[in-house]
Amino acid sequence: MELTASNTAVVLDSTADFPDAPQRFANWRVVPLYVRFGDESFRDGVELGPDEFYRRLRVASELPTTSQPTPADFLACYDELAGYERVYSLHLSSTLSGTFQSASTAAAEAGADRIRVIDTQTVSLAIALLGLAIQRRLERGTTDEEIEALIERHQTEYGLLFTVDTLEYLARGGRIGRARAMAGQLLNVKPILSIRDGEVVPLKRVRGAQKAFQEFVATLESETRDEPGLRVAIVHADAPQRADALERLVRDRRPAATIELVAELGAVLGTHAGPGTVGFFWFSDPACPVCHPPRVLDCRHPGGAGDNDPYSNRVRRGGPARLVAAAARTAARRSARPPARDASGRRPRGEAEARPAGAAHRPRPARAPAAPLRDGGAGARDRGAVRRGGGGHRG
Repeated sequence: MELTASNTAVVLDSTADFPDAPQRFANWRVVPLYVRFGDESFRDGVELGPDEFYRRLRVASELPTTSQPTPADFLACYDELAGYERVYSLHLSSTLSGTFQSASTAAAEAGADRIRVIDTQTVSLAIALLGLAIQRRLERGTTDEEIEALIERHQTEYGLLFTVDTLEYLARGGRIGRARAMAGQLLNVKPILSIRDGEVVPLKRVRGAQKAFQEFVATLESETRDEPGLRVAIVHADAPQRADALERLVRDRRPAATIELVAELGAVLGTHAGPGTVGFFWFSDPACPVCHPPRVLDCRHPGGAGDNDPYSNRVRRGGPARLVAAAARTAARRSARPPARDASGRRPRGEAEARPAGAAHRPRPARAPAAPLRDGGAGARDRGAVRRGGGGHRG
């Protein structure tokens, strides 16, 4: 069966930090998790947005708790999508939440053959990047096999880094000890964190926000290539200025990349990371999956570099036609017959006429024999420079 945006839906949960996805794509839905402050319970991103969440978090005496959607929540969503022949339901790591299990229970009741529930083994905008990669394929037409291969590749190739502004929230959530958090605050320690095997793990500790950004730069340059297929997303927790700085960093070091999303971190990670957190995600997904990695500028595969793919950064920067035309001009110049030479063996100035067919080739005049070399002479110095890449001739 060919999968398209007309017959295939994409479902996320609110931890993907992409609340406006249904407004951008008619075939997308978002199922919210629950956030509880004391006796008050809110649907994440629906009844409690990021601004209000971080305002409450800053003054809360105890951390809020979060809980996964119920199977009934997912079942209602899947029933709403009954007109779609296939549903891909993408959710945060099952080691961090029971959301995947709730979705699986609902899918079994709604019809497991129609709904594919995916444990993405990650969080936040990494899930959104995967959803956007699936959507690109749906827009041109795809298959279950291609999407499953994409999901498998995403789980092994995507990357993410983030850092927190303070260790206080990690300590309050029991992620680190109080004494360690206090020492870290005194030394202005910034942990560099990532997700591995579905769990939040520390990679390195640095001192100061500037050092943290230097680590971001080093990782970006070592783990990615500057190409239109590089997809980047930036997330922050009530820290728009840090997000702007990180966006400038990415545009400076990877100008060809596509920054697909900039969003605020939701409640699941935000509860433990706290305000001031900033991070970025990346995934290499060339516009043309047939030419992965892209090999030609004039690719005409659907969605390829030469196709009018609205998701391709190459189109936004003037389109592939400009690049193909430039390549054609270069090839034409290289294949053109070299201009004729005059009696001195030099190319004449300006545009020279090609030698008529069958005309005799004019040989170059013989050069005068070189003067014998002498130690310390100019000729010896020149010859020595040619042989050794510099320096004079030595006897």
